Amino acid sequence: MYLYLAGKIPKGSEIGRISDWRKEYVAAISAVCDAQFVSPEDPTLDESQPELVFGHDCHLVRSCDVVIVNAASKLGVGTAQEMLIAKYYEKRVLTVLPPDTHHRRTDLVMHGHVVPDWIHPFIFSTSDAIFDSLPALCEAIRSAPAEVLRGDAKTMNIVDAAIEKYLASAHATASGG
Repeated sequence: MYLYLAGKIPKGSEIGRISDWRKEYVAAISAVCDAQFVSPEDPTLDESQPELVFGHDCHLVRSCDVVIVNAASKLGVGTAQEMLIAKYYEKRVLTVLPPDTHHRRTDLVMHGHVVPDWIHPFIFSTSDAIFDSLPALCEAIRSAPAEVLRGDAKTMNIVDAAIEKYLASAHATASGG
């Protein structure tokens, strides 16, 4: 089983200064399942060749079995794209998204309405499962590995399905229903 660890990659002056969350994820997940881990972080890549870096990351997503996303801090465009690319390749996306973080808010007021547990719509839609914490993800893997790691994955069909749901809702609103 190959698990791709998607999330923040230190850049520039952050390299060596911020904690390496991937080490924590590898240690915790390795304690509950036998897996190999792949990461987009590769110091041998020539960052002056963006298409090469993009190809590297896409290759890893295509080659892995599951994408695990650390969304505890604000995600960048790369991680968001990796989640969508995972849907293109029909890979499961397991997202660690704690409450009251950048992409998940409790009692968020939006346009006069309170959303009790708001999750960023793109993260919600491209994740196959969302966990409050790394320990919660590990417990789910330990207790139901086949369901968590090998269950059905959402596909790119989520895009058209969401559009249809929106259009049906807009039509019902316009016609007073």
